[in-house]
Amino acid sequence: MPAGRQDATQLHSALYFPKKALKPAQQKPLVEFVRVGFGTSERRACRVLGYHRSAYRYRSRAKDQPALRMRLRELASVRGLYGYRRLHTLLRREGWQVNHKRVYRLSCLEGLSVRSQVRRKRVSALRPLLPTAQTPTEPGSMDAHER
Repeated sequence: MPAGRQDATQLHSALYFPKKALKPAQQKPLVEFVRVGFGTSERRACRVLGYHRSAYRYRSRAKDQPALRMRLRELASVRGLYGYRRLHTLLRREGWQVNHKRVYRLSCLEGLSVRSQVRRKRVSALRPLLPTAQTPTEPGSMDAHER
C-alpha cells in the first residue's frame, strides 16, 4: 500500500458518491405517501427520505405547449429525415418564438430522433484480378508487396 493512503478507491467513485435512487419527480409522491401513511410532517418525511424541502415545494413555471408539440410532430411526419436543428429552423420561419433547446427536448419527448444511416464504402475503381501463383516460389496475389 502507498504511504499515507488507506485504500485504493478513487475519491470520485460510486463508493463515495452513489447514484441518486430516484429523480425528484419520482420522489415527490413518496414524500406524500410517508406524510399521509405515517401521519408525519412534511419536514420529517423529507428528512427521512433524504429529499430537500425546497425541491419538494418547487413548482415548475414552464408552460406546456401542446400546439408546438403538435406542429413539431406534423413537421417531423412530413419531413422524416429532418433532425431537431432543421425542425427548429422551419419553426422559426413559420413565426414560432422557440429556443433550439426546447425543440430538442420536445423532439426527444416525442421520440422524433433521426437514426443515423451507416454509409457503405464504395470501391473507387475496379481492381484488376491478379493471377494466382503457379509454383511455390512464385509470389501469389496476396503477396503484392513482394513484386
